[in-house]
Amino acid sequence: MRSFDIFNEHIGRIEFAKTKCNGKVLDVAYGEYLVYHTANILLDNKAEEVWSYDISEEDADISKRFFNDKNEIKIKNQGHPKKSLMKEFFDCVISSETIQHSKNPEEEVDLYYNILKNGGKLIISTSNREAPKKIKYIQSEDMEIKEFSKDEFIDLLSKRFQNIEIFSQRIITQSEIHDSKSLEDIRSREKKRYFFAQIIKKIDPKQKFYSSIVSKIKYSKIINAKEFNLAKEKKPLHQKYLPVMYNEEHEPLFFILVCHKKKMN
Repeated sequence: MRSFDIFNEHIGRIEFAKTKCNGKVLDVAYGEYLVYHTANILLDNKAEEVWSYDISEEDADISKRFFNDKNEIKIKNQGHPKKSLMKEFFDCVISSETIQHSKNPEEEVDLYYNILKNGGKLIISTSNREAPKKIKYIQSEDMEIKEFSKDEFIDLLSKRFQNIEIFSQRIITQSEIHDSKSLEDIRSREKKRYFFAQIIKKIDPKQKFYSSIVSKIKYSKIINAKEFNLAKEKKPLHQKYLPVMYNEEHEPLFFILVCHKKKMN
């Protein structure tokens, strides 16, 4: 996957999405690496329910997270996506770099359009096919993916959505391109973080630890979205990870499109 700091980049997208999402939210991701953090951030910011859809596992069920009357996060299995993803049900869909794993991107866009309510939003991201070559060389290429240029990405989404906003994330500076060692260090830390996440996933596949222990702690004690602990240091998320409105001078690692489903008159 083309990313040398997956955790911060993903949290940056969710911090961005939380200001635009409310009601029922579907979080589509490749792997369960950050499901907990995503749900926590969104539930504390206007989301009533967060449905998690992991496309990396064939026939994986969808899970729903929500606050109960005691302000505890609860998890409920919603079954197979073909049965649980209902037409015009979600207020917001977040797709974080899943489109590039799809065998049929057009079908995936159609799915998102159909399950969104009229007036709903799709927040969808992809890695930039035209990112600086030296950055691509440093980053891991562990799986085959189909990346998009800005124009290709817009063309794909504009087949169903007419109102589209485009944002840049992780704008690469010339100093970063020349300083390859710092990028390699970041990627090394990210691999370790991913390794431990996979261990937790194997020993707790049904998330019993989360539902029986973590969810009994009020969200305010688990995570403060404004002062999120990103690297075991109490620092807010660095601004470089937060998406900004795109302009032609940008050379970002990722493009994020906010696609609005037009309300029917």
